[in-house]
Amino acid sequence: MELTEERLDLLGVDGKEILNDMVTHETIRLYLKNFHDATASNQFASASESADTIEQIHHRLRQILNSTLERHHRHGELPADPEIDSMVGVICPDCGVTVDAVKYLQPSVFS
Repeated sequence: MELTEERLDLLGVDGKEILNDMVTHETIRLYLKNFHDATASNQFASASESADTIEQIHHRLRQILNSTLERHHRHGELPADPEIDSMVGVICPDCGVTVDAVKYLQPSVFS
């Protein structure tokens, strides 16, 4: 938290004020549980749903990486605007082969 506050302060934003206004996931969960008797659904996601989630996160990672690299390139901190090559891989415990995480969740990989 201190590092985040310091970074905000460097950007000219009152880091302490911003962090005091933040609410954590745990705070919301406890509020809903204690005051509204709400509980999280423990619904099990299918492999296909999990693959979709991983794909969305991977896409977001690429967007963040791309904008970060572009920003540093514009400020002359990087010599060129590089092409991004990213893979979220899983090492198969049976054969030792690295497989794309989304493909690993697809049943056809093991057929």
